Amino acid sequence: MKPPMTVRRGDTQHRLLLALRGAGKGLGVEALSGALGITLTAVRQHLVALERDGLLTKTPEPQARGRPAHLYALTSRAKESFPRQYPWFSALLLGSLRDALGVAGLKARLAALGREAAGPLEAGASFEQSVRGLARKMTELGYEATVSGSARAPEITARNCVFHQLAESNPEVCSFDLGLMSQAAGAKVSHEECIVRGGSTCRFALKPK
Repeated sequence: MKPPMTVRRGDTQHRLLLALRGAGKGLGVEALSGALGITLTAVRQHLVALERDGLLTKTPEPQARGRPAHLYALTSRAKESFPRQYPWFSALLLGSLRDALGVAGLKARLAALGREAAGPLEAGASFEQSVRGLARKMTELGYEATVSGSARAPEITARNCVFHQLAESNPEVCSFDLGLMSQAAGAKVSHEECIVRGGSTCRFALKPK
C-alpha cells in the first residue's frame, strides 16, 4: 500500500487544490482563474499536471455553445493527501480502552486484532513458507520486513515501525504486531529489538508453535 502523497506542491497548485476542496461537484477553468488570480492558460497547465498525477478528475460541463468545458474535482487520493489526525484520534481511542480494560486487557485486545488482521494460515504451507509469507505481508503494510536466520529459528527484521508516533506514547501497540505475526506464521514470537525502545530496527525471533 502506498502512503498518501503530500499535498504541499508548488504554491499555485496548492492553492488550486484548496479551492477545489470545498467545491462540491467541481469548478471550471474560468472559476479557478478568478479564484486564484492567474490566467486561463496558467490554470490549464496546472490542471494538466494535477490530473496526470491522479489528483483531479474532470467531467463535461453542460453549456449551450462555445469551446467544450469541464468541471474539475479532487480525487479520493487528493482528499486523503491533506493533513489528517489519525495518530491523535488513535491515541484517544487507546487511552479510552486502557482506562476500561487496563494495560493487560488492552494488550490482549490489540493482539486479538492482530490475529484477526492476519487471517487463517495458508493450508499446507511449511513453517518456512509461512514466515516468508508473513514478511511479504508486513512489507506490503509498510514494515519493510526481511527474513534471516535458519529455517527452524528465523528472525524477521522490520526497518520501519508503521505505528512509530503512536507507539512512542502507547507501547501496547506492539501487541498488535505480535498477534499478527503469531497468527500469520503459526509461531511463538519474541520481540528482540524495538525501534521505539531505541533499537535501529524492530527484530522478532520466531519458533514454530
